[in-house]
Amino acid sequence: MGKAKVICAKRPVMGASVRAEPIIVIIAPTRELAVQIFNDARRFTYRSMLRPVVVYGGTPVAQQAAELKRGCDILIGTPGRLLDFMQQPTLLSFRRVQ
Repeated sequence: MGKAKVICAKRPVMGASVRAEPIIVIIAPTRELAVQIFNDARRFTYRSMLRPVVVYGGTPVAQQAAELKRGCDILIGTPGRLLDFMQQPTLLSFRRVQ
């Protein structure tokens, strides 16, 4: 957490969008578990530069894509929705995953 400012992803400037390049990807089998993990990630990253995002099926893709376009450092998602976003290379890249 001490190096969060150095490792955090790029953020969009004045309404522009960026490609999400998370450092951490967490795959959860169900949307309920994904949301629980996301809530804990938000608690742990509070007041840091790190930004968690959750993606799961059963909700509009456009809303979750808009969250990804704002940048993310920790991506939590279900397998199906992650595969959907992996097919959009302008929206999501895994090149920074460690």
